[in-house]
Formats: sequence, structure tokens, C-alpha cells
Amino acid sequence: MPAYALFDIGGTAVKCGVADENGTFLMKERRDNPIRVSGLAALKALLEERLTAYGDRYAIAGVGVSTAGVVDEAGRVVYISDSFPGYAGTRLAEVLTARRDLPVAVENDAACAGLGEFWLGAGQGASPLVCLTVGTGVGGCVIVDGKVVRGAHGFAGEVGFIPLADGTLEEAAATSALCRSVAAAKRRPAAGITGEQVFEWARAGDPVAKEAICHQMAALADGLVPVCYTVDPAVVVIGGAIAAQADYLEPLLRDALRERLLPTLFEGIRFGFARLGNDAGLLGALYCLRQRLAGDS
Repeated sequence: MPAYALFDIGGTAVKCGVADENGTFLMKERRDNPIRVSGLAALKALLEERLTAYGDRYAIAGVGVSTAGVVDEAGRVVYISDSFPGYAGTRLAEVLTARRDLPVAVENDAACAGLGEFWLGAGQGASPLVCLTVGTGVGGCVIVDGKVVRGAHGFAGEVGFIPLADGTLEEAAATSALCRSVAAAKRRPAAGITGEQVFEWARAGDPVAKEAICHQMAALADGLVPVCYTVDPAVVVIGGAIAAQADYLEPLLRDALRERLLPTLFEGIRFGFARLGNDAGLLGALYCLRQRLAGDS
């Protein structure tokens, strides 16, 4: 049976794996992303080295890549934050095919998370599907009939840039913003507070943590409102690191959305949290590759 090499390139880590065409993993691993310390050449070398290693062990028939940044249809990173020095303009497909003739599919990480959830997760078969990923930043995608909607310039679904009263949606609703808010209220260094710790405090009844999380969900709802009225999705899936706190967050987010949306729209949209966890990006990259191999991309 053919196997597929998969990479999910994030700011601090590169998640790697090999899976069959059905999304069953044959192996998975995590490597530190060297780009901030050692530059783009080191990241390219890591990808090439792992792909060679996988090829020595499995019959690799293609490569799927999920990456941070805005990605065009040719698989080129057209926009990325300063935390990825030299990454803008990178053509990952060319990097991964330089020494071998393999089909490669490259897609934005939020889009891959959405495709994974559409294929095997919380939004199976739903159309239109909106997926937001909330972690260090806020990303998003819109999927119609199983395909990512890109727009004229590749920015469709980039909800993190939506302006709100407190800045952009990313600046107001990302986990990093949550940690800064709690740190300021407690007069502690933000670097010493993690999202997991904030939720531990909230679950223990800490009023500062609880208020900050409520504010985060209100900001997320503010960003979702124009998306819901524009797209009218069947399903909205919230992924990223906060999906691990779904039991705590779902009633808060639903209450905030109920206050902001017309009842008919609120009751018609299914809101939920991602089910695939850290595998969503890898599985979405595989689904994207499957589409390319089928000539459906």
C-alpha cells in the first residue's frame, strides 16, 4: 500500500508523519523548527532529511505539507509574520521535489486544519464549513464542497486580520493575548504564564482568569459574526490549542454568539470544537494531497 509523507510547519515545531491514504498513521514525530535560530536553510535541510528517511522505510507516493502563512495555489508562501525570517516567497514543493519526483501539495495550516476536520473530524461533509484555529495566533478558512476558498489574493478566511475594538481578532482573541491580559491583571510577567495555567486557574475559580477567558470568547464571537453573516456556514469548527478546553469554552462561546446573531442564523449553524487535535494539520495536508492526485484541486 502506498504511504504519504506529511509535514505540519509551525512557528516552534514541525510535526511530521507517514500515513496511508485513509489517514491511518504509520508513524509520527515532532521536531523543533530551526528557522528562528538557524535560518531557512536549516528548515529546508530538516524537511529533506526526514523525507529521505521516510523514503528509506516506506514506499512514499506523495508529500502533503501544512504550513503557517498565506499560501497561493502554486504552493508558494506569499505572506508570513516576522517570526519566520526569510520564509516569505519559499516554494516548498520545489524544495521537496529537488531530489525526487513526487507529487507535493502545500496548503496554509488553518486550511489544512479545516480540511482535516471536514474529512475526518467535527465538520465531516459540511458545506460551507468555517474553521478557526486559535492558539498563539488566530487563523481561519472557508471550505465549500470540500475545497478551500482562496479569494482573488489568497486571503479568504484570514480572519485574524478582522478589526475589532481592541485591535485585530488575533490581537484580541489569541491565547497569547489571553496570557498577557491575565499577567497584567495579576501584575506578573507575561512570559511566565501559559494558556494551560490560565485555564487551570479558571477551573479552580480564579476570578481574573475567568474574566479574561470570557473576554477572549466575546472577542472571538465578535470576529465570527461578520464571517457567519457573509458565509452562512453549515458548521463552524474552532480548533487550535484552545480546542483542548472545549468543555469549558463551548457554553461561553455559544452564549456570546447567541447575543450577537439573529436567532434563525444562530439556531441554524452548528458550532463545535475540533476533534482531531494535533493531527488535524497533518490529516488536512493528506486530504489536500488526495485532492491533487485525484485532479480535484
